[in-house]
Amino acid sequence: MEYIGLLIQVPLVGVFIWFALQLVAIFLKAIEARDKQWQDFLVLQRKETSDALTALSDEVKRLSGEVSKFNGVLSAHDARQQDQIRKVR
Repeated sequence: MEYIGLLIQVPLVGVFIWFALQLVAIFLKAIEARDKQWQDFLVLQRKETSDALTALSDEVKRLSGEVSKFNGVLSAHDARQQDQIRKVR
């Protein structure tokens, strides 16, 4: 008689274990899908940030060249003005 209770409980425990394992599998699939979305987003964000920094670097180099040209123009202007001031004195 004691075995009848055990025979009833064993399949119930088996069903419970199967159900728990199915829930874990579903949860892990959802986590993997979420992680994949985050990884894709982060890769895209990293690429866009890198592209933006490259463009910014190119612009800084261009502006640096223009500033260098202006320094030459200003130096020539200053030299001409110094000559004009010497002539006036």
